[in-house]
Amino acid sequence: MPSHTERLSNIEAALAKLIAHRKRKTISKAKAADSAAAAELSAVAQHLGAPMTDGAALLALHKKYHG
Repeated sequence: MPSHTERLSNIEAALAKLIAHRKRKTISKAKAADSAAAAELSAVAQHLGAPMTDGAALLALHKKYHG
């Protein structure tokens, strides 16, 4: 099982890829990065016992507040 630090690194990497693909407007790759980030966010939320465990919803919140 990955540590918290590893999971956060995975999330940061997925979000960095997402931002890069969006800037380059490579939509299919952005969608794949969205999925990866959502999966990591969901896993972290579930592990921490957060009430919101839907990775897509967590990612939407992240996008809302961090662009």
